[in-house]
Amino acid sequence: MGIDYTFGAGNGLYVAYEHLFSSYDEQPLNLPNRMTFSMLSANYPVGLFDKIGTILYYNWTAKDFYSFVSWQKQFDNIILYLIAYMNPEQYQLPAQAESQNMFAGKGIQVMFVFNH
Repeated sequence: MGIDYTFGAGNGLYVAYEHLFSSYDEQPLNLPNRMTFSMLSANYPVGLFDKIGTILYYNWTAKDFYSFVSWQKQFDNIILYLIAYMNPEQYQLPAQAESQNMFAGKGIQVMFVFNH
């Protein structure tokens, strides 16, 4: 479940909050493998072509905190993303396969995206 709102501050501050409860087992309605996450996301358009944002997760089950900060710059059909993150080494966000844990630990990622 979640909620979102755009505040009328400056160019419009968008904030979203979501809470996820998940569990899996071979037996229906048996909940031994529970995970509970909260997510807070915010982004702010600095101008027509720049946007800054953050996503914060908290794993209530493992008591782990995940944080991402990003800056996006658009040039015609090319977008530059600069992402900094600080996460646990044991990355446990839902829907993330083991081989795709490229945001585990601390780091910076730069991406150039071409839209045609």
